[in-house]
Amino acid sequence: MKKKCIMMIAVAIAVSVSGCGSNNNITVPEATTQAESAVPDEPTKTQKELETLEADTSAGLANPWRDITYDEAVATISKLFKAPDGAENVKWSICKTGEDDMAIPGPLVQMTFDLDGMSFTAREQVTGEKAEDISGMYYDWRNTEDITLSNWGDGTMPAEYKRYIGDGESADVCTWYDIEYGASYSLGTTAKDLEGFDLQAVAEAIYDPSTQSGANMPENEAIYVEPISIDISDCDNFDQLINKLATDMGYAEIKIGDKDLLLVTPDTFKGDDKGTRAATIAEVFWIDKDGNLKDGGYVRSGGTANPLTASENYIYASGHHYVKRYTLNDDILTIDLEAGEKFDSKGCVTYYLYSELHDVDADENGVVKDDSALNDLNKEMFEADIIAFTVIK
Repeated sequence: MKKKCIMMIAVAIAVSVSGCGSNNNITVPEATTQAESAVPDEPTKTQKELETLEADTSAGLANPWRDITYDEAVATISKLFKAPDGAENVKWSICKTGEDDMAIPGPLVQMTFDLDGMSFTAREQVTGEKAEDISGMYYDWRNTEDITLSNWGDGTMPAEYKRYIGDGESADVCTWYDIEYGASYSLGTTAKDLEGFDLQAVAEAIYDPSTQSGANMPENEAIYVEPISIDISDCDNFDQLINKLATDMGYAEIKIGDKDLLLVTPDTFKGDDKGTRAATIAEVFWIDKDGNLKDGGYVRSGGTANPLTASENYIYASGHHYVKRYTLNDDILTIDLEAGEKFDSKGCVTYYLYSELHDVDADENGVVKDDSALNDLNKEMFEADIIAFTVIK
């Protein structure tokens, strides 16, 4: 088995006060020589967007931050943290980096709170395939330490802790990166004296197991979905089934090969700028070769960033680290091809390939030597169309 280690490097965003970095209860000191020297020659996409927001703010345009509720926050980033027990003055806010919430990097979500007489800022942003420093804290850090968070990532989450000690002020920050979800996190605080204070304990306390679909596991394995329960025993056709759907459920009629399919979903969301109502889960129905309405089971993607799509011959369900391609074979909904990647706690990746129909060039464990099959299937999936659902009113 061949493995390729991906080194995730947290890149400092070195602007003294940026649009998405400025709405923060952490005091930001003047820029330091060390901080400036950490700026890479080629700014990341996140950096460029933040610098644009900084320029917009300086020019008197609207503050890119706005207050939101917890429900809005968790709807934006599903693997979210929570306010620790005993926290006071909890406030949520969001800074959007563009018009498309599904683009990478995604919106920056922030929670501020007070605990035991200290103020804290926690942030999260989906940054894709690499970690980013989203803390907005630009200090001449004196102490740096690699730590492991004992509950995040099933107890194997690597993190970086840094401390600044200055005249009359000290600062702590902890940053970490969820490989499987592709999200960067930060937690920071400032105080006159942080001697004896343990920021890691607070980072552990904001962990919310209820929002974790499965720490550091591929989404296709981590998410369990109850099948949609619809009694079709008295249905002979699609129209009769559609008449049974409840308000806000959605349906889509598509054609795969020479077969007409009806997809039914319990919920939809805005899939594109055209107003397409997309879905992440759908039960698949068709008329079988004996003329009976058949329930073929469900297809499920990893989240709203990966809506269900379809081409002339396939349905695609995907997540950040996998793509599944479905087809009908002998009146059975079948995985024609599945490609994915799995990471271990050190960031080492193993690629795999699977099919219920074909022999694939993989070992007995489904492992393949590189990501070429995953890249090809990703390209194919992105070229397919988002499945457009009609919502029951």
